[in-house]
Amino acid sequence: MQGHVAYPHKCDNAAHHAAALMLALSQKIWDEGSEFFPKSSFEITNISYGTGAENVVPGSCYFMCNWRYNNNLDKDRIEAMVNEIVDKLKVKCSIEYVVNGVPFVTKGGLLLDTLKESIKEVTKVKPQFSTASGTSDSRFIAPLGTKVVEFGPISSLIHKVDEAVELDSLDLLTDIYIKTLNKIYSKA
Repeated sequence: MQGHVAYPHKCDNAAHHAAALMLALSQKIWDEGSEFFPKSSFEITNISYGTGAENVVPGSCYFMCNWRYNNNLDKDRIEAMVNEIVDKLKVKCSIEYVVNGVPFVTKGGLLLDTLKESIKEVTKVKPQFSTASGTSDSRFIAPLGTKVVEFGPISSLIHKVDEAVELDSLDLLTDIYIKTLNKIYSKA
């Protein structure tokens, strides 16, 4: 209930309720991870409330969040856990869920084995497979039954100001891609 800050008894601050919900969601342990993935994570990505005036209690608050979840969790389970928290806090809200991709695992096989060989030959480093990075278009291809591997430049500056990648790594990636494709097609 929007209102003047001088009359708190006539207001119900939506930002306070949203803050309690955001805190509960951010402190929730969603799972313990799986054989292939780290623990599922939750992040607040956008918040919007208020009129811009310093003396008006906001009557609504909007926030956007993101789960990076593993193969032990799914949209239905997330919704059930969120509903439990909302009910416990008695927060009046509407929630819209959007699934942008589901976890997938590519196990062994020609693609993965050949990529591993090529990485080792080009870099002289034994590759470590991880599912802890971001997402790619693989999330749309994997459900079709095609084996996919996400492999690209490493950057500690991803999605930050001055996002960058080492230029030398692009030459190495090109060599690895070419070597992998040549090996796969020579075995076909």
